[in-house]
Amino acid sequence: MSRYAIYDPLTAATTPAGHDQAVASYWRAHPRAHAPVIDALAILPSRVQTLIIGAGYTGLNAAIELATQGVGDILVIDAGDIGAGCSSRNAGFVLPSSGRLSLADYSKRFGEEVAAGVLHEFNCGVTHLEDLVKRYAIDCDYAPANYLRIAHNANEAAKLRQLAAADSPWPRTFIKAAELQHRLPGVRHGFAALQQQPAARVHPLALVQGYAKVAKRMGVAFKTHCPVLNIQPGAQSVHVETAQGAVSAQQVLLCTNAYATRTLLPDVTSHQLPVLSNVAVTAPLSQWQIQQIGLGINDLVMDTRRLKYYYRLLDDNRLLFGGRGAVSGQNARHPRYAKQLHRAMCDTMPVLNDTQFAYQWSGWVSVPLDAFPRVYRHSPRVLASLGYCGAGISFASLAGKRLAELAQGQSLADLPFYRSAPPSFPFASMRRTGQRLYYQYAKLSDRLG
Repeated sequence: MSRYAIYDPLTAATTPAGHDQAVASYWRAHPRAHAPVIDALAILPSRVQTLIIGAGYTGLNAAIELATQGVGDILVIDAGDIGAGCSSRNAGFVLPSSGRLSLADYSKRFGEEVAAGVLHEFNCGVTHLEDLVKRYAIDCDYAPANYLRIAHNANEAAKLRQLAAADSPWPRTFIKAAELQHRLPGVRHGFAALQQQPAARVHPLALVQGYAKVAKRMGVAFKTHCPVLNIQPGAQSVHVETAQGAVSAQQVLLCTNAYATRTLLPDVTSHQLPVLSNVAVTAPLSQWQIQQIGLGINDLVMDTRRLKYYYRLLDDNRLLFGGRGAVSGQNARHPRYAKQLHRAMCDTMPVLNDTQFAYQWSGWVSVPLDAFPRVYRHSPRVLASLGYCGAGISFASLAGKRLAELAQGQSLADLPFYRSAPPSFPFASMRRTGQRLYYQYAKLSDRLG
């Protein structure tokens, strides 16, 4: 194995226990609060009522909702620690969205009524997260924010202008190039912007740890560093083999998103593509640099490229900057990917040319073929949620609640992501080849506009 390799769910036979221990993220180095004392079970029980695989936003919200509805005997297991996957590695953007489709895309594909329902559900995601943070006093640096989509060329600026002119229940404002330049003088390639709300910023690791504390207080049991090796659905129960032994459950909720291996329920995992997202955080910026750039700590910025860059100023005057990374995990930590991200940052904000990254890490996001998430029943006793496309803090949390409701036999809204499983990839073994070709196309398209 290459010294630059990381766990790759598309190629690994099993998920390594503690695969997250090598992730040196800014969030782990700057925790908002003490990590929750979970008191993980010493021995895996042989039987449980409900087994939740994945201790991230979705799995923990599912546990909280089930416990709220009076369900007992709930066990959450994970190959790593609490929030081992992208729940602890993302940029902390809380937005009313998920997947890669716009509301206009939903309207064209499914009709205006469905698009309105999608909009309502995405808003519910933000409201649900905010409600949990306030109700349980989760210390996660949650604060309302301004979300800016910056057009990287004139064509995208025209699209943002059209969006601003259309009816929307979301407060949104079109910002012309001159005004944007005045507001963010140190940001290049800004042809216009669309400011949208609701939006919020959050410390992602503190949020997932806060969810775990809530679930623990409700009586949910945990078993961490417990990779799942095999899932065998049966007529009376689901047999799950793990590295710590076997457990039989009346129902299983698969909440691993991009992190399940290709061999774990292949008819689920073959319906997504794990894609790496790279995130970096700089050394502290000087006050002069911050003034030159113009960002405030409540500004969340993303551009309109096909391969998007996103950034925000943190409380301690560091800049977080992210974008797509390597295609496979084989060389994901090779220095060239950090250098590419650094060049992109400096190209966007030249005042940072001499500012180095202090932290750099990556995480897998789940991308379905049709680019929108799913919450669905895989079989009578197995349910799954996946496909957030890297835009999932709020919806991943709501998806856990919806998954629990579905597990309890409750009906969900008649929306595309609740109707069926995602479609399978044609030539699934060639997913990475297709991804490489798409990246080349996207880079060319972004340059040409």
